Amino acid sequence: MKKCLIIIILLAVSFLAGSFVVAVEAEPAGPEVVKLINPLGGSEDNPTGRVDMPLILGGIIKYVLGILGGLTLLVFVAGGFMWLTSAGNDEQVKKGSQTMFWAVIGIFIIFSSYAILNLVIAGLTAD
Repeated sequence: MKKCLIIIILLAVSFLAGSFVVAVEAEPAGPEVVKLINPLGGSEDNPTGRVDMPLILGGIIKYVLGILGGLTLLVFVAGGFMWLTSAGNDEQVKKGSQTMFWAVIGIFIIFSSYAILNLVIAGLTAD
């Protein structure tokens, strides 16, 4: 019993002694310089990047056309699914075929608008 009491006291003293240890951090050598990189075209070498309005508009237009292309692909897949699951129903087959037809027309319009806008933006950003 006496040995248990001595062990408990030693553990308590060691935990108490450990709680008084204070961690000291080193002071920074000087003011820290933070370099923020422009998310619209900056890099490590050139943090400000090019912030021309045609370049920004071109990036936005390409992003929007990419989303529209993805949505058109989903519409095409939905039309194919309607056509495949029609089970011989002529009205469902026609509806699925028309959906796929208009999705193909939409893809051609998106590709055409991308080509035209790419040409226009390339003309605006030419040096």
